[in-house]
Amino acid sequence: NFLAFLGWNPGTEQEVFTLDELCQAFSLDKVSKGGARFDFDKARWFNQQHILRMDSRELARRVRPWIEKHGPRPDEDYLVAFCELMKERVTLLPDFWTEGYYFFVPVRQYDEAAIKKRWQPGRRPAMEGLIAALDNLSDWTADAIGQAIKQYLTDHNLKFGDVLPFVRLALAGTMKGPGVNEMIALLGKETTLQRLREGLDLFDRLVTANVESAD
Repeated sequence: NFLAFLGWNPGTEQEVFTLDELCQAFSLDKVSKGGARFDFDKARWFNQQHILRMDSRELARRVRPWIEKHGPRPDEDYLVAFCELMKERVTLLPDFWTEGYYFFVPVRQYDEAAIKKRWQPGRRPAMEGLIAALDNLSDWTADAIGQAIKQYLTDHNLKFGDVLPFVRLALAGTMKGPGVNEMIALLGKETTLQRLREGLDLFDRLVTANVESAD
């Protein structure tokens, strides 16, 4: 798709083509005689557009080698759900691992600067209450999880910003990533609760160490 546009223009607003569409539209009389400019950013954009348009099951087939080269062997349904969740956040196939490795293995690196900036030990009771609410949840779907979180916040007069940044940091180690509800649903109940509990301990240790070093 990108190579075809090096010196060729279909004469329409359409930029993204399937191979069949490109074969139908391409014509040598629309090829410019001027020199073509190879724009890597544009090439990445084209790649992203094709990822977005690809069926998630076919995408999972193509992503699998990039996941398995790091060790994990996910089942097909899990990998399909992962690809569906992450494909809006990547531009190249290797990005699925670099941006979403924590869906397959424990978090390897935490954004310590974000934790030290945001976390205070006084926030722990609110987080422990949320963990308990999730532990009591039987319908482990993104919608049910979202409703449970919203109800917990309402019942305890809390805002999303009081807890959700720490949920994301505990589950993924970063403030970036897919929606929290969807992330929790895909990770599963056991992994989610374990990471949240371990995350609180980690946050306390990091903040305590930061205070002690300042002294």
